[in-house]
Amino acid sequence: MSHRIRAIVYVASAIVTFATLMYAAMGLPKFGTFSGAYSAMLLQISTLERHVYNVPTAVNFDYRGFDTLGEEFIFFTSVAGVLFIFSAVRGKAEKHGEPMEHEGDRRQSGAIRWFPTGLTAFIAALGMDLGAHGQLTPGGGFQGGAIFGSAIACIYLGVGIHAFIRTAKKETFDMLEALGAFAFGALGVAAMWITGAFLRNIMPLGQTGATVSGGTIYFLSCAVFVEIACGFTVLLLVFLKQTGQTQEGEQ
Repeated sequence: MSHRIRAIVYVASAIVTFATLMYAAMGLPKFGTFSGAYSAMLLQISTLERHVYNVPTAVNFDYRGFDTLGEEFIFFTSVAGVLFIFSAVRGKAEKHGEPMEHEGDRRQSGAIRWFPTGLTAFIAALGMDLGAHGQLTPGGGFQGGAIFGSAIACIYLGVGIHAFIRTAKKETFDMLEALGAFAFGALGVAAMWITGAFLRNIMPLGQTGATVSGGTIYFLSCAVFVEIACGFTVLLLVFLKQTGQTQEGEQ
């Protein structure tokens, strides 16, 4: 197919797609005017039934927890797929020279070099706070885990890949990621065994507003936090290792 034909096909499909989206957008309700019966019901009952203030967290880990199970294992499968692909590439690769680790080679002053290192503890604490208080404030296991993973990345930005590899042990983070995914599914199966419904609460709800509250919601959020944080760390680790390799016989 020639470049001219490709351009014509693209422009035609882009116009049709844009027109369809604009037509669909015209039928949307005005901002702030949505009044769905499902959301109104949850706003009334979630705090009383589940002792949480953050209604989206109650939806994610209780009322529609089975959907969250699928989302979590999509992430788990994606990480496993990346590891599988890179394991196949590793056998056909050769190492480049050692990466630049000296401050002069990296063209970083001491202040710039240690600034991201100093942020590591702060960002990690922020991620853990969001993960542990997702039932009370905006946040949760997904958001907290992603932020915690970026805290681990600050080690690489500050002191280099060797320090990062020594800190982020792949075997340890692999095991913790699998443990987080397993804990989520195990809690759901345990609830189904005890109550007959997947992810129905089987733990004391606690006092509304307390850190440990919401019953199984709190523990499910912690399990997701562990899986997401460790998954992002493993992905970053394998990508950084891959930058030091090249395929033999590249065309």
